[in-house]
Amino acid sequence: MLQTVVWTALATITLCVCTFLLVVLVRLHHALLTRHEQRTLARFTPVLAAALIEVPRQIPAFSRRELQVVAREWLHAQTMLRGDAQARLNQLGMAIGIDRHARAQLTSASQGRQILGAMALGHLRESSALPALLHLVREGEPLASVSAACAVIRIDPVGHSLTIIRLAIRHKKWPLARLAEALAEAREPACKAMAEALRTALPDQLPGLVHLLARIGCENCGTILSRLLAHSPDAEVEAAALAALNDPARIHLVRSRVDHPAWFVRLQAASALGRLGRHSDIERLLTLTTDPEWWVRYRAAQALVRLPFLSASALDELRAGLTDPYARDIIDQALADRDAER
Repeated sequence: MLQTVVWTALATITLCVCTFLLVVLVRLHHALLTRHEQRTLARFTPVLAAALIEVPRQIPAFSRRELQVVAREWLHAQTMLRGDAQARLNQLGMAIGIDRHARAQLTSASQGRQILGAMALGHLRESSALPALLHLVREGEPLASVSAACAVIRIDPVGHSLTIIRLAIRHKKWPLARLAEALAEAREPACKAMAEALRTALPDQLPGLVHLLARIGCENCGTILSRLLAHSPDAEVEAAALAALNDPARIHLVRSRVDHPAWFVRLQAASALGRLGRHSDIERLLTLTTDPEWWVRYRAAQALVRLPFLSASALDELRAGLTDPYARDIIDQALADRDAER
C-alpha cells in the first residue's frame, strides 16, 4: 500500500515538472518569435512607408524566415490601398522577392501559408503562377482553394472567370461572398462569364449561380433574373431569383408569385414586396400574414412593418382590422423584433 502511494506521488511530481518545463519552453519560443518579428518589422516598416510615395532604390535583403513576416505585413498594406500606391507596393514586393516566397507557399502543408501565398500572387498579378494556382483551386482545402480562385480572377479575369464560376458551383464549401468580391473587381468580364455560365448551367446549378450573380452586381442582372423567372420551371430557381431581384420595374414578377404552391417561393415573394412594393401591395402582404407556413407569415409581417411609406398609425389601423389571430400575432412579433434592433 505504501509503495503504491510513493509511486503515485513520484508520478504526480514528474508530471508537474514536465508540464512546468513545457510551459516554460512554449513561452520562451513565443518570446523568441515575437522578438524576431519585431526586429524584422523594424527593418521593413520604413521601407514600406517610403514605398507609398516612391519605391526606394536601396532595399534591404530579407531571409526566407524573415520573408514570412514581411509578406504578411506587405499583404496587409495591399488590402488597405488602391491605385498608384498599390502599384508601388507591387514593385516593392517583386524587388524583395515576395513573388518567389509566395509561390513556394502554395505547396506548403499549412493551409494558412497557402492562403497567404495565393493572396500575395493575386495582388502581384503574377501570371506565371496561374498553373500552380489553378492546381490549388482544384485540389486544395476550401479556404485555400477559394483564395487561389480569387487570385486567378485578379490575374486573368478575361481568360478564367468562366472556369472559376463553374468550379464555384461545384465547390459547396466555398464562401461565395469572398469570390464575389474578387469577381466584382473585374465586373465586365465577370458578368460576361456569368451570362455564359447561366446559359449552359444544369438546372440544379442555377440557384447557386443566381446568388453569385446578385453579389457581383452586374448591370444586366435584372434582365437575367426576369428571363429566369419567366422560363424556369424550377421553384428553387424562382426563389433564388426573387431573393436577388432589386428592380422596382419588375415588381409584376413578384406579385405573380404570392400564391405560388411552394412555400419558400412565397417567402421570397413577401421579402421582395418589402423591398420593392408600393401602396397597392399592402393588401398582398396582409394576405400573406395568414399563410399556413409560419416563415411566410413572418416575412410578410417583417415586410409590412418596414415599409417606408406605411406610418405607425396606418399599421395599427390595418392590424386592428384583421380577423385572423395568427396574422395579428405575427405582426406583433415583427414589430417587437424591429424595435429590439433599434
